[in-house]
Amino acid sequence: MTLHPVLDDARAEAKRRGHGQVLVGHIAVVLPSRYPDALGDDWSEVLARAERQLQSAPVSFEPPDSSEVESLLGDVLRSGDSTMVAERVRALLVADQTATMDSPTEAGVGVVIPQIYRRWITFVDADESLIGRESVVQSLVDSLHRRDRTPILLVGQEGSGRTAIAGGLAAALVDQGLRVVRYDSASSPSEQRVPALTEMLRLAQDQGVLFIDDYEVALGLGFPAGADSQMLLQMRPTFERGGTRTIAVIAAHYLTRLQGTDRELVEEFARVDLPELPAEQLLQVVTRQAQEIEAFHSVKIPMEVVSAALAPPEADDLGTHPALAIRRLDIAASRVARRQGDRLVSVRELPLEVKEVRRIDPLVLGQALRQDIVGQDAAIDCVTARLAITVAQIDLSPHRPDGVFLFAGPTGVGKTALAMAMARELFGSEDSLLRIDMSELHGEHTVSRLVGAPPGYIGHDNSEGWLTTLVRRTPRCLLLLDEIEKADPRVWNTFLQVFDAGRLTDQRGLVADFRDVVIVMTTNLGAEVFTPDGVVGFVDVPDSAGADIAAVRRVLQQTMKPELLNRIDEVLIFSPLSPESVRLIAAKQITAATERLQGQGYRIVLTPEVFALVERLGFSPTYGARELLRTIERLVLQPLAAMPAGAYTGTVDGDAVTWVPS
Repeated sequence: MTLHPVLDDARAEAKRRGHGQVLVGHIAVVLPSRYPDALGDDWSEVLARAERQLQSAPVSFEPPDSSEVESLLGDVLRSGDSTMVAERVRALLVADQTATMDSPTEAGVGVVIPQIYRRWITFVDADESLIGRESVVQSLVDSLHRRDRTPILLVGQEGSGRTAIAGGLAAALVDQGLRVVRYDSASSPSEQRVPALTEMLRLAQDQGVLFIDDYEVALGLGFPAGADSQMLLQMRPTFERGGTRTIAVIAAHYLTRLQGTDRELVEEFARVDLPELPAEQLLQVVTRQAQEIEAFHSVKIPMEVVSAALAPPEADDLGTHPALAIRRLDIAASRVARRQGDRLVSVRELPLEVKEVRRIDPLVLGQALRQDIVGQDAAIDCVTARLAITVAQIDLSPHRPDGVFLFAGPTGVGKTALAMAMARELFGSEDSLLRIDMSELHGEHTVSRLVGAPPGYIGHDNSEGWLTTLVRRTPRCLLLLDEIEKADPRVWNTFLQVFDAGRLTDQRGLVADFRDVVIVMTTNLGAEVFTPDGVVGFVDVPDSAGADIAAVRRVLQQTMKPELLNRIDEVLIFSPLSPESVRLIAAKQITAATERLQGQGYRIVLTPEVFALVERLGFSPTYGARELLRTIERLVLQPLAAMPAGAYTGTVDGDAVTWVPS
């Protein structure tokens, strides 16, 4: 026998295990294939020692170096005497402390953590006091005991208690002789992630459960380039083969990105979701942690401070509760601990944004809105009364949007104009108005315009136009849902969560907060009932509008789902415009147009006949005030645009306005 064939086998074994050095243990593992009848019945003990040595060996994935083992075994390998080779290997392994020590194997579980990885790979202590997660732990245990040992994805928001699940799982598995081994992806060096995870996946096949925390970090999903291709390449074969009890913990929004990168890999996993804790259990978890924070900082945290720490996440907050509340309490306690005197933590120490206390005078707001909106006093009064209590957060449901209004009535009577005026008065600018044309959301797939497309579909990775992105960017705004009746009913369902809970979760798992948003929906449903002959927009008899409001409400009830209507704060029926309203709008718009012309060097004089002509020709039972605006542009603005700046007087000539120099 020559020296090289056995060494070649040992090098191949070292490479397979990801070791950068050929050890005596590698020789012991490959010898049975070379000398199946010459090693003796006790070779299983030698193999056990070899495995313990190799389990402690660092993983580097460098080309294996065999120089050291050649110096130890070269002479007997060259001799070709199998008995001498076996005795030398046995003696070397007995003398090797790493091959005989039992300390890395804890509690009788045959999982050995190599020394090089023990800074970020640890055994998890059982925690039998886990609150509110019994069903999640049971789902994990059930999935771990499937016949095919499918790897598991534990999906939840950052801070929702994903890591704490490991302790509850360890408690559930202790009677089964299984230990949970936690791999902390976030703290491990990037260059060690592939070898460490590969080694642990192999070691945990039979005796343990590998709990990969922050799986998104290991895969590099937080970087613009997407998932780490090397990590995916290394881990895919292990997950496809099964056999290893593995739980990978990942944030919901990173899971969406992974699905877009490698959907087939995700499908290899069984999924277990981590829902939000109910309010009562969430308070229990945070209260228990508050006691530990008290002891650490030697302070006192009253219950009202614990409750205040559970305020919803703010714009700059990362993660969610309970971790967010615990972090707030820890910061507050550290502030108190650093000062002299009183050790009592108060709400003001919590790192919470002190929101401006806003107050709205309904009379002042109503007067401002009437400067822009004519003929809809009843709608304005209703809007201002509602906003006066919601903006001040003294309503009974402060977690909901500041107002959910449905503006119904004929076209061209001021529904959209009132929404724009509300945006200016409430938020200081029309730029705070987010408008969605609901007629463009007429199919089930169009829900993606609101919360994003599923992974693999067009637009799933472009969140700039999603409603959730727009609201997260502008949390105080007026959201205008124009022509709500034209949207697919499945789109309506998306807004039920917004109207009821004041929040919306997109495909990335990110939550948009609608508490400071005013929502206005517009619809033309029921417009045809305002007059006996179906004419809409204007009405000659003002009192007829009030008589038909009940009929409009009946049409809405027949068309829209009860659960949607029930979540609307106010359904406002806009009346058709009366002749007096038409005159006021015409005068207001003509005056505004001539004032803009003055800024460009024009001096305009208008006779009463011009106003009367605009009122007469601008009247449209079908298009309402919009036709009035088009008439002003045609009679006033278009002729003057063709004339040089100067002073002009407008007079009526038939159905036209003649402009002559003044």
